[in-house]
Amino acid sequence: MLPNLKLDATKVYFFIEFTASTFFAMMFVTMSLYEATVAGLTPVQLVLVGTTLEVSAFLFEVPTGVVADAYSRRLSIIIGYFLMGAGFLVEGFFSCLPANFIGADHLGIRLHLHQWSNAGVDLR
Repeated sequence: MLPNLKLDATKVYFFIEFTASTFFAMMFVTMSLYEATVAGLTPVQLVLVGTTLEVSAFLFEVPTGVVADAYSRRLSIIIGYFLMGAGFLVEGFFSCLPANFIGADHLGIRLHLHQWSNAGVDLR
């Protein structure tokens, strides 16, 4: 790799936040369109998938905060992006309702891993 690569933390933070928010917004729209057309989910199933995302985000709010505070905020962010990618991949590869539930769970956990990690960021 690059052993002497020193990056400014502020620039890295802004780059990650900009790219993540842009690509997350695009993936969310694409995923919603995919679930409604290709996966063929009914309106009730779409509501259930959204509810699964919100319930998993609620249930994992405290454990993800513990990971971010007790272990490492950097580790929390890395795990969060890994789970986000895994959630999108599961939903993309398998067009069935259980896969959409699993993908929504991964995204719900990721949302709070990332939220708790950024709660303590100090750019001064």
